[in-house]
Amino acid sequence: MDITDLRNKIQSLVQQAPWFMAQKAPQAVAKVAADHFKENFQDEGFEGDKWPEVNRRKETYVSKTTGKTQKNYAKGAAKLRPILTGETGDLGRSIEPNAAMSHGGNAVVSSKSYGQYHNEGKGHLPKRQYMGQTPKLNQIISEELDKQFKQFFNQ
Repeated sequence: MDITDLRNKIQSLVQQAPWFMAQKAPQAVAKVAADHFKENFQDEGFEGDKWPEVNRRKETYVSKTTGKTQKNYAKGAAKLRPILTGETGDLGRSIEPNAAMSHGGNAVVSSKSYGQYHNEGKGHLPKRQYMGQTPKLNQIISEELDKQFKQFFNQ
């Protein structure tokens, strides 16, 4: 590569850099974060910490109203279904990347408003977190950005 080719390459990168930083990098971050949160959701936990078990999957449970141990009569799909999936599985499928919001720290969103209540634990709902900033997620994002920058500079 001679000096003219190098100069042209640098000029091209300078012209594309704003697009890369405004579009490509946020989209990549949002995608890997959404994938990570979906994996947490499917693993029924957050970063390896399992959610509290639900009564419908236990053999016996303590009644919230009477305080007595009761036999669980749930059967079929209800007894086997993963936590928070409900009959439709809408909450897990609602986790989507949103690159437009990545600058505000919300690169991933759920179209289901009740997802926040489960994620944070509000009212009578126990906390069953599946989304949030962690060192593991930061590492995943860092690796993805490294990959995207290498692709950008080697084009």
